[in-house]
Amino acid sequence: MEKHMHWFDIGIVIALILSGLWSCFRGLVRELFSLVGFIIASALAVRYAPNAAQYLSTFIATPSARHVAGFALIFLGVIVVVMLCGLLLRLLLHATGLSLFDRMLGGCFGLAKVGLAVSVLLLMLNKFFPALRPELEATSVTAPYFFQSATFLGTVLEQHDDVLQQLQQRFR
Repeated sequence: MEKHMHWFDIGIVIALILSGLWSCFRGLVRELFSLVGFIIASALAVRYAPNAAQYLSTFIATPSARHVAGFALIFLGVIVVVMLCGLLLRLLLHATGLSLFDRMLGGCFGLAKVGLAVSVLLLMLNKFFPALRPELEATSVTAPYFFQSATFLGTVLEQHDDVLQQLQQRFR
């Protein structure tokens, strides 16, 4: 079967262009601080929301509302602190004339994000709907490459399954 631009390929190209441009506009520092901030804020909010909920008991009567408010306060507080640190670093880069370099690397990071996201989606697709893979690989130009990276990602995740289980238990 002849390969040509498939709906999958068109979606990938659009996602790559949009993410690359958006990340180029934002810069690497802002992109990294957003990602790291989200991860740290999520982990800390999950871990310490029950503690924060106890402190909010004098202000909020409903336990579930206290828990949600505690989670939100911790999450937003960490995001604000991390974003301020990122802003300071961006100002430093701008003052030293490295903002163009920051933006170029940001664009590369945006492309890598899409590549990873597509690989994760194909990893899940292959796991839950394996019958779709042969048709997509046969008709799409880009799918075979992303399936290769998805297979590699699956192998890496399987090799580090114990670490994933430890992280999962830690945040319960």
